[in-house]
Amino acid sequence: MSSNINDKFKKIETYLIKITNDFDKGVFVFQVGFPEKWFYKSNEHVECQKIANIEQEGESAGFIIEIFPKKEDIYIEEVVNFIVKTVETNNRIAEMEELFMEKMKTEKQKMLKEVEEFSSQIENFRMSSFDDLNNDENIEFNLNKIKKVGEEFGKVVDESKENKPLEKNNNDLKNIDPDDIDKKTDNK
Repeated sequence: MSSNINDKFKKIETYLIKITNDFDKGVFVFQVGFPEKWFYKSNEHVECQKIANIEQEGESAGFIIEIFPKKEDIYIEEVVNFIVKTVETNNRIAEMEELFMEKMKTEKQKMLKEVEEFSSQIENFRMSSFDDLNNDENIEFNLNKIKKVGEEFGKVVDESKENKPLEKNNNDLKNIDPDDIDKKTDNK
């Protein structure tokens, strides 16, 4: 039995701060330190009381709790089992959270790469659309490519904008008086 309790103490030694004997209550009190996000909860046999916060470099890093039996007839092994289960459960949760965060990081990198590819393709089609503004077929071709690329990446282009026919602009830049441009910019 003693080797069993020693094995259990080894599982919690990282978190165990000290064990004291509360002579008034007739019980041993375990002080343990847990990381900030860890959860603990008293049960019908064991009491948990938070006694202090742990700060590291001005930020919360965890807390210290006292864990002790609620009655004198609760054996120390039950309290140790409670602490072991609390540590094991929180460690498993932390591992799952870490795996999830790693997966999210990978997915984020993948999405950023897709967005970069999407933006690059759109920019290429946009640039080639303006190579020859008099070539309506080239513009339509590039707009259709942009639409396909958008759909490919899950983007839905506003159909009302897409279905409008291209209007040929009769305003020729040659007809703009350069003096008018200078007057407008001088007034600003």
